[in-house]
Amino acid sequence: MIQVLSDPGCPNCRKTKKLLQMNQVDFESYNLQTEALQRETLTTILELVEDINEILTVGSPIYDELSLDYSQLSPDELLTVLRTYPHLINRPILFNDHHLCVGYEPEKLEPFGVRADLF
Repeated sequence: MIQVLSDPGCPNCRKTKKLLQMNQVDFESYNLQTEALQRETLTTILELVEDINEILTVGSPIYDELSLDYSQLSPDELLTVLRTYPHLINRPILFNDHHLCVGYEPEKLEPFGVRADLF
């Protein structure tokens, strides 16, 4: 099952979900504003990224305020930081057991069942 981490105020999140719906792709959506991220969800995402900066909103005030070297954190420390500060996480994030897409990038959604000619 495809999971989408999003924020209702995020235009790219809304566009991504609309694109999935247009392609009749089933997905579960999680609101990063109101739903606490489960450790298992974050662990799956972290297993799919090559570099933690792929999923971080490096331009956010909280990123600068925390002044952490995220690449040096242990997996448990990283999970704790991301669960405590979900605004550090770039949105939207689409993932399943094998694929991950960060941000609104329609051309990277084919592994999720989105037809390239429909975006």
